[in-house]
Amino acid sequence: MESLPPSLRHLNHHLAPPTITHNGNSNPTKDEDKEQEEYDEVPIIDFQRLSHEKSKLDEACKEWGFFRLVNHGIPYC
Repeated sequence: MESLPPSLRHLNHHLAPPTITHNGNSNPTKDEDKEQEEYDEVPIIDFQRLSHEKSKLDEACKEWGFFRLVNHGIPYC
């Protein structure tokens, strides 16, 4: 199991610099890892549906360590 949230897992590979290739244009391009092409979002937990969101909450806590809580009744300032 990864210890980083999915959106930060690519940072774990910081020791291997990205490969730069030159394709004949004036600007070189980076070869992107497939992992970096996947951009996961912070898990969103709906407080009003908490009884239905328990497994999602469990996964967010284990995989991410945090989540965004919506419909909690506290006004946005």
